[in-house]
Amino acid sequence: MAKMLSTNPPTSSIARLLDSAAAGAAVGPIASPAAPRVPPVPPLEHAAAPVAPEPATSQAPARSSSRDLPTIKRELVLSPLAEATFTELVDALRRATGTKLTTSHAFRSLMRALAPAVTAIAERPDGVRLRLPSNAPGYETEREDFEAALCRLMQSAIYPGNRNDA
Repeated sequence: MAKMLSTNPPTSSIARLLDSAAAGAAVGPIASPAAPRVPPVPPLEHAAAPVAPEPATSQAPARSSSRDLPTIKRELVLSPLAEATFTELVDALRRATGTKLTTSHAFRSLMRALAPAVTAIAERPDGVRLRLPSNAPGYETEREDFEAALCRLMQSAIYPGNRNDA
């Protein structure tokens, strides 16, 4: 006949994960009948925090690593022309570098290259007022005109002496 349980078991898997005694028993060594019983792992709230080793000193200046930053996923909707241009850029970068870089590498590099232009656009005293077109079907021409105006604005920030219209 089965014994009655002396304590109520956790009701969810999360409760079992948070139970330090159960976690200690789960990761502890398996005791064989002949081996002496090993004391259980102390509960997490009493466990000593691991000590990080001292960082190795180097002559290179400390700099922020992209591994320290969170990854932010974005979804972009590209027009056929924008897709063709971006694909062409990625392919050209792959050929020029001899690597199999990803589209994310290319886009992040593109954003770095455009960073000075962003500052120049933000500091422009003569801002251009534009009207945002609808995304509804039938407004493709208005969207293309709007994007061409944005392109001219960005080109004027990238190439300040050149007033080339796109």
